[in-house]
Amino acid sequence: MNTIARPIKRVLTGVCITNNSGFALIEMIISISLGLFILSVLLEMFVTNQKSVKLQAALYNIQDNAKTAISILTDEIHQAGIMGCARLSIGFPVTSFREYSFNRANRLVATSANEIMVRYAKYPNASLEESMQNEMIIHANKTDHFAAGDILLISDCKQAEIFQAANVRVKNGMQEITASMPLHNKYEKFSEISHFIVNKFSITKTNRTHPDGSHVYSLFIEDINRNKIELVQGINQMSMLFTINEAGEWRDVKQYEVNDWAQVAGVAIDLDVSEQAMKKTWHMYAVLNG
Repeated sequence: MNTIARPIKRVLTGVCITNNSGFALIEMIISISLGLFILSVLLEMFVTNQKSVKLQAALYNIQDNAKTAISILTDEIHQAGIMGCARLSIGFPVTSFREYSFNRANRLVATSANEIMVRYAKYPNASLEESMQNEMIIHANKTDHFAAGDILLISDCKQAEIFQAANVRVKNGMQEITASMPLHNKYEKFSEISHFIVNKFSITKTNRTHPDGSHVYSLFIEDINRNKIELVQGINQMSMLFTINEAGEWRDVKQYEVNDWAQVAGVAIDLDVSEQAMKKTWHMYAVLNG
């Protein structure tokens, strides 16, 4: 009985070992497959999360760029026509200088190239410390600082004049400004003197490109000296409507429909803003003073 039982025990033991090895192999395959599945799920979650982070960052940049552009344009439009103590009414006398003029009809205008231009007297302004003794020399305080070559506007609230500073020096605690040409009037003490601002805003293509190869557009400003500066990137387009009053009825019209810019009371602007593949349109409205 013993000689027969031993081989059977060996056979049974061999069968048992073979079954355990097969089970271990299947278990390993299942584990690897499950691990690969979990890894792919985690990888997909990571990629999705990265896309979400990029979209959120793009949305934040769009919002930030749009708010910055709107703030700049709104502030500039609100200042259009401001000239200190005087109100730029129709017929208010402002003497021009060379190509520089200032009146209600050009305080804010738009060009055919979809640019918007504003004119105003910068605040805070300086004031005359003493009445002018001649038409060339002005003595002003140092509330604002001037330099040779600056285009300035002087006003006594009854009349105003644009001129250029040929020389500026500090004398007895005052700014002594010598005009490049004699002024038409001698202004009294406390008259106001300001930088004359002419700013033109436009959407211009930059030399930079997006990852997809498309060009980056930005909001630019060009000042009175024709210095062009980039303000906000990602502004692709600027569409404008101008509020005018015709026969007692308020209308919003395109720039080519405006016959008299002195009648413009407000500006509506749509800004198309983009970041990567995301694009949004932002709307703003600004009322002109006076």
